[in-house]
Amino acid sequence: MIRTLSTLNLPPNFDELTQTSTIESSTFGGLTQKSTIELSTFGGLTQTSTIQSSTAVT
Repeated sequence: MIRTLSTLNLPPNFDELTQTSTIESSTFGGLTQKSTIELSTFGGLTQTSTIQSSTAVT
């Protein structure tokens, strides 16, 4: 089973951009990937990526 969740939010102030995407796959082994990109009005860029892999799920 693979679930894909993607959300793109554009606030009234288009200087701000927030994108969050999540990919989750669950079978006997699980893979979870979460990526977050945030662009603030001050011109700062923050990107956070996390990949978690598990080989055994009870």
